[in-house]
Amino acid sequence: MSGNDAQGAFNTISNTDDPKQVTDYRLNSSSGWTDGQFEFMIYCFYGSKASNTGESDKKGFFAKPSDLFELKYEAYSRFNWPFKKTYIRTTIIGLKTINFLNNNYGTVLEFQTWDLNRFSNEWKFSFEEVDDPLIIETKQSISSKFNANFSTELSGTIFEVVKVGTKYGASIEESKSNDYIVKKTTKSNNLFDSVIPFYDNVVNKNPNTGQFATRTYYTGKVEFQVRPIQVQW
Repeated sequence: MSGNDAQGAFNTISNTDDPKQVTDYRLNSSSGWTDGQFEFMIYCFYGSKASNTGESDKKGFFAKPSDLFELKYEAYSRFNWPFKKTYIRTTIIGLKTINFLNNNYGTVLEFQTWDLNRFSNEWKFSFEEVDDPLIIETKQSISSKFNANFSTELSGTIFEVVKVGTKYGASIEESKSNDYIVKKTTKSNNLFDSVIPFYDNVVNKNPNTGQFATRTYYTGKVEFQVRPIQVQW
């Protein structure tokens, strides 16, 4: 989730069947939440160079309210010892970040290798919080740019994909529309989307400290980062 309004973020994703915030005073302790988890879905639209039907992928995960929100605990007491009773109430004061590279979550949201000979130069990421099992289908057309100056050459006994034309320089781009059949649930909360161009530096090096920092993207509802993971040479 993104923004400074943590309570507003909770209100955005919380519906009838979701975990509830406990706002009244409870004797001795309070977790701040009723039982349950939120379910989220992430859609990635890759584009397809070889077909008008775009390639896409979706990944889902569950998160407890305590994974998403910071709480403040307020206490007040009644009576004196030995009859003293302490009551606890919680309020939402901040947002947390989920790091899927942390094994504590048990989920790695890994998407395709960004192959410019197969996929577009821009990937669209869409987010939703899932609430209803009833699925609706919509058709969506996305116009993307693709690299056009690739060809296949025989090198010994192996075919290699190489650039042609501007072989050692910039890529030649062409625009193309891909059609997608998007399946979403009827009462889910749309958390909007963001487009990431291939030429973005998703990881940047601070010239002063030498430390690497991941670029943050925004949908208006969600802040997220995309981290490259080397899986093959």
